[in-house]
Amino acid sequence: MPSAEDAGLPTPPAPAVEAAQAPEVTTPATDSDSPLAATLTVPPLEGDAGEGGEWQLLVSKLQDWFASGAVQELWQQLRSPLIALAVLIGVVMLLKVYAGVIGAMQSLPLLPGLLELVGVIWLSRFAVTKLVYSKDREALLQDWSRRWESFRGRG
Repeated sequence: MPSAEDAGLPTPPAPAVEAAQAPEVTTPATDSDSPLAATLTVPPLEGDAGEGGEWQLLVSKLQDWFASGAVQELWQQLRSPLIALAVLIGVVMLLKVYAGVIGAMQSLPLLPGLLELVGVIWLSRFAVTKLVYSKDREALLQDWSRRWESFRGRG
């Protein structure tokens, strides 16, 4: 298999790792010589008696990452999408609860008919008080148009 240099591709820069902590990468000799068949060996840190040193290396990298301020910068970038996601999850949960409450109300024997009767009574009362006289209709339409313009940001 040709290397990246033979193909004319630039080689990626090597990560900056201290000499004492530089991991060794060994590739087992296989017929296919796959670049995915690599083994990463991290030598033990000074003071570790035979331990691998991976945990201390991970902790030091995380401490450096937190100290560099990259976490705060990442939080600033992702704050708005995360808030939007939380609101979306909250709305979905609210709709599930609402659907459950409506389903429970629907299962009661007299409640759906009673609520329909209440709706018809309210609509009749609204029509008699607001829609019979032209003066009341004009006031209602002006109020609705004022609210619509206010909603659209023009009023």
